[in-house]
Amino acid sequence: MKKIQVAMFDQEGYTRRLADYLNHHQNSVLEVRLFTNVESLRQFLRRGPVEMLLVGERDWDPAWEPETQIRRLIFLSEGDVVREGINRPVIFKYQSAESIVQELLTVIADDDGMKVKSRRVTSDHVEFIGVYSPYGGAGVSTFAYEMAKEYGMQYTTLYLNMELFHGMPGHSVSKWKEYTPMEENRGMSELIFYLRQHKEKIAVKLQSLVQTKDGIAVIRAVEDYRDLYGMTVSDMQRLLCVLAEETEYQKIFFDIGFLGETSLELMRCCDVLYLPKARSEIQHNKQISFEQLLMREGDREMLERIQFVSMKEAV
Repeated sequence: MKKIQVAMFDQEGYTRRLADYLNHHQNSVLEVRLFTNVESLRQFLRRGPVEMLLVGERDWDPAWEPETQIRRLIFLSEGDVVREGINRPVIFKYQSAESIVQELLTVIADDDGMKVKSRRVTSDHVEFIGVYSPYGGAGVSTFAYEMAKEYGMQYTTLYLNMELFHGMPGHSVSKWKEYTPMEENRGMSELIFYLRQHKEKIAVKLQSLVQTKDGIAVIRAVEDYRDLYGMTVSDMQRLLCVLAEETEYQKIFFDIGFLGETSLELMRCCDVLYLPKARSEIQHNKQISFEQLLMREGDREMLERIQFVSMKEAV
């Protein structure tokens, strides 16, 4: 897709590493130019419209703005306290580069006036891999995540957690009587909301929600299970088109933890669908019931793409 031109100004040169990270970040829609000299920056700003300027609170001079056209001015803050009179987006300077990228992409995705021209890539570069179980306790999530990590050693890999509840390691959950909303849970719930609003920059929004973990890109599960059931078949089709045509991922894993028209559409589009081998009579009967459902739906081709594998017990 078309790159968003970003100018960065930092007299101390602290953000040089950040600029390098942004320019080399996989799937990044940002192209960054770093300035450490005031006059060089002012000359650059006079040449024409600037899509985005990222500058420290202390480095910004309001007198510059009338002489240029800056679409989005974003301040880098050195602390929790923001200078008075600032009515622009503010990003905390001393955090991980990945977190800063996510915040910048969020600003771009939510700005309807900032256009990002999608670049179509060949659809045969990506493989959709689904993992699903018609019964619980099969270790599906562990299998899906471990397999994604293994593929991540050779391919650019994305893992989408499409379960009803988040269960990945490293996530702390408050005790029920101390419950507070999970403000940091920017995952599938936000992506689904964006899809349902018929926004244009789905690929940008998706990248703003990605967290890098164990060498792969991860999008967390929904905050509320109803978000998954509120997702329509057309929402799913649009998401899959964006993933195939507007991102550079080679392997995309779907950890499917719900059943409905939307998840069945997802399974139909998967190149391969992994199901656990039954280990008991009850599991075997549920597996047969699932296969009969697919037969009634006319999904014989999906049945042919199913691979039954042994999965470890969930941990």
